[in-house]
Amino acid sequence: MRPRLVLAAAATGPWPLLSAVSFLGWAALIGSSHSFVISNYCGAATGQWDLGVGQGSQSLLQFNPPSGLIPHWILMLLAMMSPLLAEPLTYVWRRSLARRRLRALTVFLIAYLGVWMLAGIPLSLAAIGFREAAELRQAWLPPATIAVALLWQLTPAKQTCLNRCHRLPRLSAFGVAADRDCLRYGFVTAIWCVGACWGLMLLPLVVDAWHLAIMAAVS
Repeated sequence: MRPRLVLAAAATGPWPLLSAVSFLGWAALIGSSHSFVISNYCGAATGQWDLGVGQGSQSLLQFNPPSGLIPHWILMLLAMMSPLLAEPLTYVWRRSLARRRLRALTVFLIAYLGVWMLAGIPLSLAAIGFREAAELRQAWLPPATIAVALLWQLTPAKQTCLNRCHRLPRLSAFGVAADRDCLRYGFVTAIWCVGACWGLMLLPLVVDAWHLAIMAAVS
């Protein structure tokens, strides 16, 4: 497809809005003074603490309270995930009655973002495990994380997750059934999306200095 046709198609779909949301997410992240999930974990900057796995989880919450982590994770999702929602949002829009479209999109997004919010917990704990294994200072930490992400990308399981992430289910048109189908569609799509993307999403979680740069590369 010619570039001019691609741009024309994007202008008539959800791309302008999703691109704007993604841009605002990136702008907020760049302008944020909040350090990412594990930047202060176990005294990474000063090397003053040496904690075990259990204590490390408590330290994560102590030095990075949910009031700071949750907004940052939301901004991260908006910046990175918004462009990926063009296909499912377009499908929900076209398969819904005009008077129900906004409601259908809202229900889908609540389920989708809810799953990704929950996924941030095990991903953060996995990042802690990587940093503990590397004793927070070893140079092999980024290469090891990259290796894990690339290995997952090459597995049949990842391909299965990706294929099922793009499935377009039947959506009812009326009443509670329509809300239920949109909710289930958002939930199921997010589950498979997490399965396909968790390895790549782990990469920016384990670094501090290059956090935004790696986020951009992964995106």
